[in-house]
Amino acid sequence: MHFSALTAFVALAAASPLAFPQNAGSGGNTRSNSCDVTSEPKAVRGSGAVPVLDDCNKMRDQIQNGGNAWTITGPAELGKFGTCRFVVTTVTGGEKAFVGVDDVKDLIGTAVHSWTQALQDGSAGPTSYQGTITQQVGVEANVPCDSAAASGARQVEIKWSIEHSK
Repeated sequence: MHFSALTAFVALAAASPLAFPQNAGSGGNTRSNSCDVTSEPKAVRGSGAVPVLDDCNKMRDQIQNGGNAWTITGPAELGKFGTCRFVVTTVTGGEKAFVGVDDVKDLIGTAVHSWTQALQDGSAGPTSYQGTITQQVGVEANVPCDSAAASGARQVEIKWSIEHSK
């Protein structure tokens, strides 16, 4: 029986659990969990480079910020390893939100799981439309996270994605 490296990786990644953020947010714990449940991740298609999903898993395992949350006010890269990076931005400009270390790890795990499912069902592969070949080059979604400007239950919408580190 012959296995390709991609087949072996897809099987390994498929065994990983889907990791939605654990906290319901608005708990005021800015050290690890500040975000609620993410929206369903969507494939980003294009003709650019594709990150190696094993790099994304390694990035998830190495994410740290001194145990503190990041304060997000605009586009920010919160993690990078090899060919993979994790970026976030506020959906509404000018607002500040906390994104915790565990939130980032959970979201990266969710993205890798979503992408692995797409590889298994074939939807991540190349397609052609009017001579242009595209494939899945990233994953993105939105997640509400605790506001850094207001106490209480107010949350700010954050857009997150994994993509090639270029």
